[in-house]
Amino acid sequence: MIALRLALRNLKRNRRRTVLTAVALAVGIMVLITARGFLDGIDRQSIDNLIDYDLADIKAFHPGYLDDDFPDLKLAIHQVDSLLGVIRGTDASVSATARLEMAGLLISGIEETFTRVIGVNPDTDPRVFKTLQAVVKGETLADDTPRALIGDRLASDLGLDIGDIITVLVRSAPGALNPRDLPISGIIATGHPKVDQSVVYIPLAVARDMALLPDCLLYTSDAADEL
Repeated sequence: MIALRLALRNLKRNRRRTVLTAVALAVGIMVLITARGFLDGIDRQSIDNLIDYDLADIKAFHPGYLDDDFPDLKLAIHQVDSLLGVIRGTDASVSATARLEMAGLLISGIEETFTRVIGVNPDTDPRVFKTLQAVVKGETLADDTPRALIGDRLASDLGLDIGDIITVLVRSAPGALNPRDLPISGIIATGHPKVDQSVVYIPLAVARDMALLPDCLLYTSDAADEL
């Protein structure tokens, strides 16, 4: 009790000092809370972007697929339709889709850059990922027509626009290089740097044809419908 009285007396003795100290503490705490909230927001957005545009909630891979930085196309999931049926049958609230991902080269005139080429199913992919809904210019993928979606950063880096023809080069499962000329139908902006700067999305049927994998996929993804 005596200590409290001494503290109050000390605060009243120099009110200007007390006010300045209180203001400094308040500003410091406010900055700390704002910075913490900002960092937490970035962290949450990064996780959401990974789920919505890249990883989904769950992925299924062929055994050995993750053992190599550049997985062989031979490590594909066979009988993928059966696997998708099992996943969808576990819970009515679960959606599943399949993607085929390949390392590739995007060529436009004299410009070229390494890229990920991802084949997506236009019918089922939007139930799991938000990629096909992130088109800010042009049209999204809606069927098996040979065409491509690219990120806005990639388009800016290479000076590409809707209607431009790009050459996508991938190594097929047997090992041969397989190029394909594709028109750009849409440009996406997801906020995910990895997606916007280095990924080319094409219809799944086109990706299977380029990889010479008519009935196989590298992985499947699933997520709750509300995602």
